[in-house]
Amino acid sequence: MRVLHILNELQPSGAEVMLVVAAPQWLARGYELHVLSTGAAPGILGGRFAEAGFVVHHIPFEKSVAFFASLRKLTVSIEPDVVHIHTERANLPYALVSRAARVGRTVRTIHSTFEFRGRLRLRRTVERFVLRRLKVIQVSIGNSVAETEFRVFRNRTKLIPNWYDTSHFRPPTQGERVEARADLGIAESATVVASIGNCAEVKNHHLLLRSLALLGELELVYLHVGAEQTDRSERELAIELALDRRVDFLGYQQDPLPYLWAADVFVMPSRHEGFSIAALEAIATGLPAVLTNVRGLTDLEGLTPVVRLCEPDERSLAMSIVAASNDAVTTDHAQRVQFSRRVAERFGVERAVRAYDAAYR
Repeated sequence: MRVLHILNELQPSGAEVMLVVAAPQWLARGYELHVLSTGAAPGILGGRFAEAGFVVHHIPFEKSVAFFASLRKLTVSIEPDVVHIHTERANLPYALVSRAARVGRTVRTIHSTFEFRGRLRLRRTVERFVLRRLKVIQVSIGNSVAETEFRVFRNRTKLIPNWYDTSHFRPPTQGERVEARADLGIAESATVVASIGNCAEVKNHHLLLRSLALLGELELVYLHVGAEQTDRSERELAIELALDRRVDFLGYQQDPLPYLWAADVFVMPSRHEGFSIAALEAIATGLPAVLTNVRGLTDLEGLTPVVRLCEPDERSLAMSIVAASNDAVTTDHAQRVQFSRRVAERFGVERAVRAYDAAYR
C-alpha cells in the first residue's frame, strides 16, 4: 500500500507530528510512505519525516497551471494507492489531480474548526459537496470538528480522533520530576505553569500572562514552550506586567516532555482549536490541565478528573490555575499513572492506524 500525504510546509504542528509518530506502525503493515510539502520551503520537520521512513517531496504551492501539472506528474510517478490531503488550501484541486492521475482512493483529513462566513462559507460548502461527489473520504479529527463541518457546511465526515506517542508521554517518577526541575533551575517550592504552542493570536497567551499577573501571592514560574512571533509582543507584555523574571521563553523544543515533567499545571488558553495534540500529550503525563471552554478543547472535558475547563477571561483562568495547582498537590503518582492509561486507551497510535488503514482499503 503506497500513500502520498499532501501538507503545507512541514512544521511541528499536529498533523505532521502525528504522521511521524505513526510511521513505524504503517511501515510494519507494509506501507510505503510519501509526503509532499507544498510550503515555500520544505519545513523544519522534513528531516524527521525522512528519518521516520517517509520519502519527502517538495513543490512550492502556486495558483498556476504549472504547479498542478507538476503535482500530477509527481503523483503519476509515485503511483500511490491513496492520496491523503491534510490541507484546507486547495483541497478540491488536489482531489481533482488525484482523480486525473487515476489514484484509487482519496482521503482528506480536516484538522481544524473552520467557521467561515459569507462568500467563503458558500464556496467551501460547494467544495465539500464536490468532494463527496468525487467519493473522497472526509475525516474529522475530533467531535468539535465533525460538529462544525455539519453545522457550517452540512458536511458529514468520518470521525478518527487525533493520537499521540503513548510510549513517550507518561507521568514522571519523583526522581525524574526533581531532575527536570533541577535542569531548569526551578526551586521545588515553586508552582510551575507550562504552555506548549507557538505564539499566535489564536493561542491567546496574552490572556494567560494577564491571568498570572493576578496571582502575585504565588511563587510562580511560567514555562512558555513555543516559537515567538517576530514582534515578541508576549515578551513585551510580560515586562509590562512585571512578570519577566517569572517567565521563561524557551522557544521551539523538539521534545516538550522535560518541561511537562517539570510543571505542576498545564494551561492552554486558546480561542479555538481543532483537537489539540499538545494538550493531549500534557494530560497523558498526568498533569492537571486548565483549558478554555472553546471548540476543540471541549472534546477533552472529563478525560481525567484533573482536566478543567474555564471561561476565557482573566479572573476565571487565574482561579482555575489556583485550583489546578491544588490538584497537583493532592494527586499522587499512582493516580497519574491511572489517568495516563485512560488517555492512552482512547487516543493511542494503534487505534488510529487501524482506523486509517480501514479507510485506505
